[in-house]
Amino acid sequence: MEKILSLVVPVYNIQDYLKDLVASLETQDLAPNLWEILFVNDGSTDESLKVGQLLTKKIDNARWISQENKGVSEARNVGLREAQGKFVWFVDADDFISKNILLKIKHFIDSYPTMDVLTMSQMKFTENGAKEYTVKYDTSELPCSGVEHMQKKESFTQVAIYAFCRSFLLENNLFFYPDIYHEDEEFYSRVFFFAKKVVYMPNIASYYRIREGSIMNSNNKEKRVDDLLKILVLLLDFSKKNKAPISLVRSRPICFSILNMSLENKLEKQGQSFFSLLKKEALVRNAFFKSLSFERQLFFKILLLFPSVLSWKIYKFFIRLL
Repeated sequence: MEKILSLVVPVYNIQDYLKDLVASLETQDLAPNLWEILFVNDGSTDESLKVGQLLTKKIDNARWISQENKGVSEARNVGLREAQGKFVWFVDADDFISKNILLKIKHFIDSYPTMDVLTMSQMKFTENGAKEYTVKYDTSELPCSGVEHMQKKESFTQVAIYAFCRSFLLENNLFFYPDIYHEDEEFYSRVFFFAKKVVYMPNIASYYRIREGSIMNSNNKEKRVDDLLKILVLLLDFSKKNKAPISLVRSRPICFSILNMSLENKLEKQGQSFFSLLKKEALVRNAFFKSLSFERQLFFKILLLFPSVLSWKIYKFFIRLL
């Protein structure tokens, strides 16, 4: 019998948090032969592999794969290739899933056999136990295309809130770009451009842990901004190749992340590179300007009249006055 769902979990130096995820797996009523969980040990240097294998010893549908450290993107890609489920759900090792959520996911998969992407609600929580919604959908959300999903005012890029039809990903060669931070931003835009049917599930599927040691809170600010610039270029290339300006819909938050992080961390080269890209590429510029107020558009248009080095200096000067 075909498995309905594969959970893919990259594991890297996360030994202290695996127990919560494993405990949540043990609260599922879905028959074990209908789902699996693939842990991809990405060259952990702590006891994650040993601890994880011990914790999952009694979970018959758990599999462990080990590789040298290649990053979360390559770990997910390995899991995608090795998965046997009709759908694949990428879960972070320091998060956990809701009680009996797999049975609810199966219901949606059975109800929408041509679905490409299932979108789910999520809560986030801190180490002190405070909780709030990261993403919340309700029953009024109707199925739509991926392009329509991207056009919604509130669309979210984090892959943990989506379950993807595995054959859809493979047929469209939709893998994660390797060795970058913010890989979800780049993956999201390609996936939803190709998706024909996106379905919304109001149930809270997972709980996202906010912790200081996570990748998103990494101190490697320079690489994070460099990677955001790289993602802009990758999405630009994808947009040109597929005649898909919608794939640049995420450019505005990416652009502001680049500007804010460059300003906060005094990253001169990255700030100047941003203005060079904005000046050179009309597609990025138009996508960025689209949701700006008239005053902000005018401000940036004036900045772009100057050389990129000077544009960045003027931008810094005015922002610090505010």
